[in-house]
Amino acid sequence: MARISENKIQEVLTKTNIVEEVSKYTNLHKQGRNYVGLCLFHADQTPSMIVSPDKKIFKCFSCGVGGNIIQFVEKINNLVFPLAVIKLAKEYGIDLGNVDDYIPKDPYSSEQKLLFKINEDATNYYQAVLYNKVGIMARNYLDQRQIDRDQVGQWQIGFAYENNLVQHLLGLGYAESEIVKAGLATTNQASQKTYDYFQNRITFPVKNKDGYVIGFSARVLDQEKPKYLNTRETLIFKKSEVMFNIDYVLKNKERFANIIVLEGFMDVISLTKVGYPNCLALMGTNLSAFQINILKQLKKPIKLFLDGDGPGINAMYKIAKLLINNDLEFSIVDNLTAMDPDELVQTNQVEALKKMVDHSINVYEFFLEKFTLNEVINVDKKTTIIEQIFALLKYEKNLLVVDGVFDQLSNKLNISKEILINSFKQKQSQNLQKKVTNWSSPQILNDNNQFSLKPKTRKEDMKLKVLIALLQSKDYLTEIKDNLVYLAGADQHSYYFQQVCNTLINYYLEDKYQGNDLERFFSLLSAEKSKLLQTSVAQLKMILNQPLAKENFKMHLSSKGLEDIIWQAKFDQLSQEISNGNDELKALELQVDQNNFDPDKVRVLSGEKSKKQKELLILLKQKSELIALKNAKK
Repeated sequence: MARISENKIQEVLTKTNIVEEVSKYTNLHKQGRNYVGLCLFHADQTPSMIVSPDKKIFKCFSCGVGGNIIQFVEKINNLVFPLAVIKLAKEYGIDLGNVDDYIPKDPYSSEQKLLFKINEDATNYYQAVLYNKVGIMARNYLDQRQIDRDQVGQWQIGFAYENNLVQHLLGLGYAESEIVKAGLATTNQASQKTYDYFQNRITFPVKNKDGYVIGFSARVLDQEKPKYLNTRETLIFKKSEVMFNIDYVLKNKERFANIIVLEGFMDVISLTKVGYPNCLALMGTNLSAFQINILKQLKKPIKLFLDGDGPGINAMYKIAKLLINNDLEFSIVDNLTAMDPDELVQTNQVEALKKMVDHSINVYEFFLEKFTLNEVINVDKKTTIIEQIFALLKYEKNLLVVDGVFDQLSNKLNISKEILINSFKQKQSQNLQKKVTNWSSPQILNDNNQFSLKPKTRKEDMKLKVLIALLQSKDYLTEIKDNLVYLAGADQHSYYFQQVCNTLINYYLEDKYQGNDLERFFSLLSAEKSKLLQTSVAQLKMILNQPLAKENFKMHLSSKGLEDIIWQAKFDQLSQEISNGNDELKALELQVDQNNFDPDKVRVLSGEKSKKQKELLILLKQKSELIALKNAKK
């Protein structure tokens, strides 16, 4: 992708009218030499955005968002810099030459686009069926849930009635095999007949970050199990990459002060109805590396809001460790009920819900309160609480926060702060020494009195090549950005690599860095607000000064070389997940054997075992498909 020249960018800035452009989205009123209006990037009640035709800039004095006309178009339309320039150039008749040279590479394959289109046509069909005479029971259910027609349209809710979608899609010209690949149908192996995957269920489309329908979550109208059925894993629907409402939140993130993270899509629909459009759902209680990366892109404080029961608190504890480890700012909504957010809205407890959301609390305060609630705090209980809090603190990078938690823990448990600190140091000394990087630490001085840092593993060698390729140019920016979660991995040592790459990618997108200029990169990094990035410059310089790195800088990583690295990273991650899954399955089998005199517990454990077996089958299938893809390209 070619870079738009500075002369052309200046021509766009000079010939465009910022007042005219901003007026397309909000009413502006002249005030002296400037114009004022409601800010489009936060919930503005009184006009706080100033637009200056002389300076050709806009600025909100409430939320702080501002910039020139290109930056305005970027933010309001959620576009990357080149596309914002192209949009303005077309509107104002400015010749940029061959604009195809400036358009980023399409991130989706032709097969993915086909599956998007099939799912879109299925969405339209389900919506039409909902308002057909066969949809009356579904409409009655939605009425009972207080979901009106406007909301049905907003969320594109539909109804899958018996076995008729396949025939409809065949009539539109799609092949049966394509419908199956989209996850909308399944083939009976014995009869070889193909049936609708969703039948007699209300359908809720699930979209990816770019707004394409990738699948559905569908709810039964009776007591049939499962209550909710999601699209099975497909080329475009991967459970670990699903976040309900992410397309809307990403597009409108500048307007939100924070992002509320929920468990289910019905929680999102209900909270949006009562004034919280800034929410998205994990579609479960697990937080994947992909989802963590999306939360980082949002660059907003997070409010974690799950069920208030025991499983909900356990899920928040697990997620909290990941959020802390990834340096994400967040607080927890203290759900003082046994209900989920959707149930709170349905039972008319909106005011109580708003109070809980608006007064979310610090993660450590939350868990200290929960771990000590209604408990007799004996020595054993104190030990357990300390271990649970330490398990959170070992990921904490802000030493002031760590110190404050020691104070709270000391007061709560009546244990001296010094004893807590010494205990923490004994348990976590190794973790505290590994805050910055997953590359090996400086070992010895070589003949040139430079530190020799050699990557210890193939994985680290791959990361070094990717980082250098990204520093050289943005030729592979899209490929690296889309696969960063695989290239970095999800363990605590991969955080630094991911942070540096994400920051570098943003420099390219914001046109701050044009490639092959290490001094410029280090200068930008030194000015970052993140202390981790500020203090990492010296470490990075040592890493990139090693002989192996210098050799890589002399070469240009080929597209085939990057493709092989991405394939290997995906293969390694799948292999690790399969290994972990097998270990968990063995542990569940052992628990079943140990509890064979407790039928209720065996039933629960057997259910978990069955679920884990299904997850492993999906992972094994994905690994098999990955290997087949590799072999097909040979």
